[in-house]
Amino acid sequence: MAYFSRPALFGQALAAPAAALVFYGLLRGFSLFTPLDAQLSWGALALFLLWVLSALRGATHYWSRWGHLRFFTALVLLVGFSSCWGLRDNGTVKAWVTPPAYARSPAVPLDESGRVTDVLAGSFVHISQPGDAAASIATFGALEETIDGDHADEATVSFAVPQLPQAEKLRLLVRRGWLRLGVWSLRAVPDQAPRIAFTEEPAITTRKTIRFAFDASDDYGVETVSVRVSPSASVAPGVSQEAVEVILSHPGVKQARSAGYADLTPLPWAGSSVMVQLIASDGAGHKSFSAAKPLLLPARSFHNPFARALIEERQKLLGQPDPSARDEAANVMAGIARQQGLYHGDTVVLMALRAGAVRLVLSPNEATISALRELIWQTALRLEEGSIGLARANLAAAEQDLSSLLMRAAHKEEIAPYFAEMKEALTAYFTALEDERTRQPPSLQEVDWPLSTPKELLTPEDLQNQLASIEPLLDSGAYADAAQKLDHLQDLFENLRTTPPELTPEQYKLVEQTSSLRALVRGQKKLIEDMDALNQQEHKTYKGHLAWQDNLTHLLTQQQVLLAALTDVAQKIETPSRFDAKAGVKAMSAVVAALQRQDLNVAQQKQAEALGMMENSLLALSERMRQALTAATP
Repeated sequence: MAYFSRPALFGQALAAPAAALVFYGLLRGFSLFTPLDAQLSWGALALFLLWVLSALRGATHYWSRWGHLRFFTALVLLVGFSSCWGLRDNGTVKAWVTPPAYARSPAVPLDESGRVTDVLAGSFVHISQPGDAAASIATFGALEETIDGDHADEATVSFAVPQLPQAEKLRLLVRRGWLRLGVWSLRAVPDQAPRIAFTEEPAITTRKTIRFAFDASDDYGVETVSVRVSPSASVAPGVSQEAVEVILSHPGVKQARSAGYADLTPLPWAGSSVMVQLIASDGAGHKSFSAAKPLLLPARSFHNPFARALIEERQKLLGQPDPSARDEAANVMAGIARQQGLYHGDTVVLMALRAGAVRLVLSPNEATISALRELIWQTALRLEEGSIGLARANLAAAEQDLSSLLMRAAHKEEIAPYFAEMKEALTAYFTALEDERTRQPPSLQEVDWPLSTPKELLTPEDLQNQLASIEPLLDSGAYADAAQKLDHLQDLFENLRTTPPELTPEQYKLVEQTSSLRALVRGQKKLIEDMDALNQQEHKTYKGHLAWQDNLTHLLTQQQVLLAALTDVAQKIETPSRFDAKAGVKAMSAVVAALQRQDLNVAQQKQAEALGMMENSLLALSERMRQALTAATP
């Protein structure tokens, strides 16, 4: 074997490795090949360093005449047989990324521009090729799938972007043997945990629900906001001390500054001190917690004797009840079930009590007792509130669904059915209130009791008008204003007192007068509608004229009845309401006279005048009643 003396200069020794390095860099720079294995780059680097060290050694010792050629050949074989080569157009292969559903982002197509594309962890990377193309191999990180067409339109494989503690680069490669069809550089970006904090102190409403005001945010959207409740002191022996989480809201937005309401009175710690903590969850399952706050949980008072009896038995079942306690609870439930007349034969109450008593006797295990605690609570509420409790719960659920859509600024077409559901729930709520009012003693049924909050008196019409005022805001796209009005409406419902308070004779008289005047206003509005219909009725024919005459007579009779009732009310109420009421009597008398003359135009004018006077009188009388009742209402 021939040897030659060491090169005179180190530069001459490194000329060949340097040329090979430049040649390798040009191939990589123009993306003419792609290593199939990430370890290939390290192998090539190791071989190149060995080449450089050997060449440097040859500068001081002996160097084979074919030394450079041997190293160059080995490097070419290592790169050539461990890579795929981009020698063909890759237009037949497509790749795109679908973010997870909670990100609420569209699919993103990938291109081979060479730039690194950020993708959210939990996304899916899809690769497709024509279904009749030869099979190819897709590699994503350490995962590998075969794209095998079946002569369909397209063959597709998908990879899930892994959840990583920090951002990490991943390569997506599609090849067919040594032929590279596509390569993309991706960076998996982890989802950040949400943030949440109290914006106000928790507040207890009139209904004993608790209002939690919060400010929550997340990089892709806060999915749920919950409150975590845990006892802060020792509780009765056997009573669970495990924390409870109650969902407050489903915002679905990146920034949510709102409030949610929770009824925590069913918890075993009602009436005692607890610690409350807000929890924000995102679509990736991350949770964050606010600072904990102490709170004295409110306890619900039951006035119905049967409801109180059930709640007492429930208290005995909160711990680890002995057989005698279970038997006693079953007997109480069965005994109340037999007294159908005392709860108006409510089938829901009847079936719940019977089923609960039987289950407690036949299957007295922990699962049954746990389910019965909830059943007894709901039955006691039914006895206490009738159908109002369920109607109010449905109303709260409808409000929460609508509020979530407004926060997400959903399309009007998506909001419309939920807004209709909210209106239906509100109507059902007032129907339940009216049904409950009819169960009051006769002396109380005659009075249209006002709905009250600690600050104002309201009527069902007031609340329905407030809900109706949201619809124009939805039409104009003013969702923020609509959400604000909806929040105010919910605050009214949570603080609404629907039961008659204890009143003095003078207060009762004031309420009765206001109720009567409000009914007269409603009656006059109905007569104005009937007058409009009569004015448009065709009466040129003989038959039509007879029908018109009958309707006119009926309208005149109704107006005379209304006049007599208004005259009676005007004599009872005090100034300043009396002045407007008497003016309404005068205008209504003119209506009767005009109807007797069959002068519908004058009658319509005087009807409007009478209605205006009555409404002014009602406004003044309602203000006096508000001052009297809010002073008496806790």
